[in-house]
Amino acid sequence: MHPIETIYILTIFSVKKIIVFLTLLFCATSLLAKGYSGAKKFREFYESDTKNEIGAGFGFLTLYDIPTEIHDNNAFEIVDKEYTHRPTLNLYYFRKLHRRIKLGLDVTWQKTKEEYHLNEDRINDAYAEIQKINDWETNPEKRIQDQIRALEKDIDYWKNRSNEDIDKYLKFTVEMKLTLISRQHFALYQRYGVGPTIKFEHDHDGNPYTHLDYNICVSPLGFEIGGNKLRGFIEPIAVSPQGLIHGGIKYDF
Repeated sequence: MHPIETIYILTIFSVKKIIVFLTLLFCATSLLAKGYSGAKKFREFYESDTKNEIGAGFGFLTLYDIPTEIHDNNAFEIVDKEYTHRPTLNLYYFRKLHRRIKLGLDVTWQKTKEEYHLNEDRINDAYAEIQKINDWETNPEKRIQDQIRALEKDIDYWKNRSNEDIDKYLKFTVEMKLTLISRQHFALYQRYGVGPTIKFEHDHDGNPYTHLDYNICVSPLGFEIGGNKLRGFIEPIAVSPQGLIHGGIKYDF
């Protein structure tokens, strides 16, 4: 082969390699630029043109779900107490003040039920404990009679008392919602608030009464997933009128 032809072939081959290299470099650069643009877009705070938010939800395990002592006015623990956990129901409204901050009002309703049942084994154990007074007192007769009368008084108390308490709680909470991360189909937020609670409860004799209390809301972790306006939400851990676990749906308009 003539030297000139050899140089020509090598030159064409080198040019082809340069073209292929430049083409690959262009494609790689384009992909990196697209990826950077997408990542930047993903990091951007998504803000809709809506100003209002309404929602409805339910929750479990509020402070009122903690069982209370049942023998405050009685000398002996002779009753079994059964507590029925019921979910809270709530409605709320928020108004946007800033792209990250909303202020609004939540109304939550809760109903609890406690049932009481005399336990015959506990009654027999109480009588047995009373008889043990003979073992450590020199003149036990009066002491034993006093204890038996107290036990019989407790038995009559629980027999004549209603065997269940149904208490109701109406909670109003002024809340602030702070959005930490906002995307078109996802958001991460927090809720904080305080407000009054109207308690419809029963005293130790089963008599109903109404009084005021207060509640606080500290929900440090909330998630929203869905569309631009209609979304579901879940708060897996919170100290709030709605409960330790709270979820539902919301709509922006």
